Amino acid sequence: MIAVCRLRYCECTRAYAERRTAEGKTKTEIIRCLKRYIARELYHALLADLAPTPGAPRRPDPNISVTCGAGPIGPHHQDHLTSIGTSQPASKAGAAALNDRPRKTLGYNTPAEALNEHLLSLSATTSS
Repeated sequence: MIAVCRLRYCECTRAYAERRTAEGKTKTEIIRCLKRYIARELYHALLADLAPTPGAPRRPDPNISVTCGAGPIGPHHQDHLTSIGTSQPASKAGAAALNDRPRKTLGYNTPAEALNEHLLSLSATTSS
């Protein structure tokens, strides 16, 4: 879906498709190449967000499992977490592990720190 939308609206992607068509590639092959490119692009964006930062607080505990609708995700999940969903303490631990991690997009602050800064700036502007 992303590849098709990019083919419609992104000038760079359309130019890429024209170059590949001139090379003799079919539309299916071009879309396959675009999907691979998009996957690499997303992978590197996720890695950049997870990269350790200088002066950042501790990294999350690797033994904590995070859950999604299909069940636990993580290298060290326990057997009792293999069913869909988890107990409330495990969910809270996973959420805490994610929320305590500084984010590059938040200026290397945790989500809680970024929210506090935003609320303080709002209260400073309204009290003036």
